Amino acid sequence: MTAAVALSAGLAGAAPALAAAPGAMSATSATGQDGAVAAVSKGATWHCSKGGFTGYIYINYTRQSGRADKVNWVQYKIVKGRSHGGNKADVTWGDGGVVPRLAYKTHRGKQDGQWHWLGGSYSRGGGDYGFSFTFDKSHASDPHCGKALGNRLP
Repeated sequence: MTAAVALSAGLAGAAPALAAAPGAMSATSATGQDGAVAAVSKGATWHCSKGGFTGYIYINYTRQSGRADKVNWVQYKIVKGRSHGGNKADVTWGDGGVVPRLAYKTHRGKQDGQWHWLGGSYSRGGGDYGFSFTFDKSHASDPHCGKALGNRLP
C-alpha cells in the first residue's frame, strides 16, 4: 500500500496551505535592545491521499538552540472530495523526539475540509515523527495513509 506524501516547509504563512491554518502566524522576528533576534516561528505541512480522501497535518514550531525545537501546535484537515463519509476519522501525530513518545490522537476527525486543533505545545529533541489517517468512508472499508518522517523538523 503506497501513499502519496508531500512536504511543504518554510516560514508560516509563506505558502497558501499554511496561511489557511487557523491561528497561523506570520513569521516575524523581533530585535531586542541588545540587538539579539528572537526565534522565528515556522510551519510545515504534510499530506497523504487514499481512497479519494486527502489528509493534511500542519505543525507550527520554533527552532531553539542546540537540537531542541518547540512545537507550538498541531492541526489537521481532511478533504473528502467526492467520497462519502462521516466525521469519525482517526488522526494521529506521533513524535519520538519526546520521552516517553508523544501521540496526539482523535477518533472523531472531521472530514469537512477545515483546519482542526489536534494538540498543543511541547519541546522535542531529535527523534522520529510522523502521522497517520484512517478516513471514515460510508459503506466501505476505511482507507488509511500516513508517513514516518525523519528525526529533525524541516
